[in-house]
Formats: sequence, structure tokens, C-alpha cells
Amino acid sequence: MDINERSRQTKGYKPFMVFYNIAMGLFYIAGGVFFIVQRNELPILNPTLLGLLGLAMLLYAGVRFYRGYSEYRQKNEN
Repeated sequence: MDINERSRQTKGYKPFMVFYNIAMGLFYIAGGVFFIVQRNELPILNPTLLGLLGLAMLLYAGVRFYRGYSEYRQKNEN
């Protein structure tokens, strides 16, 4: 059994993962917005790095949402 065949067997619809991806996406959106809004008041890093961290978190949230949505859509096609 090669690796591709094995991954096709284990790859299936996991409803928990869809909700997990959506919840993590919301968490990262909240964190990203918080870092962008509060970047001048927080004494952790300089404001530019906090802004970039916030943008990276928003981008990662988008990836999470897309992953959850594509799994959900794939399940409904079958």
C-alpha cells in the first residue's frame, strides 16, 4: 500500500474538524483584530511587529475557514 492510497483511505469527513477549524478561525480573527487595534498600547513588541502579527493571524484564520468549508463542501457533494 503506497502513501497516496493510504491517505485516501484515512481522509474522510470529520464534522468535528469542520467546527474546530471554524472555532479556531474565529479565535484567530479576534486575536488578530485585538493585536491590530491595541498595537500602540501593548508594551510587548513594537507596533509594526504587532500589526504584522495581527495580519498574519487574520490570514491564518482565512486558511482555517477555507479548510473547514472545503471539507464541508466535499462531504455534501458525495
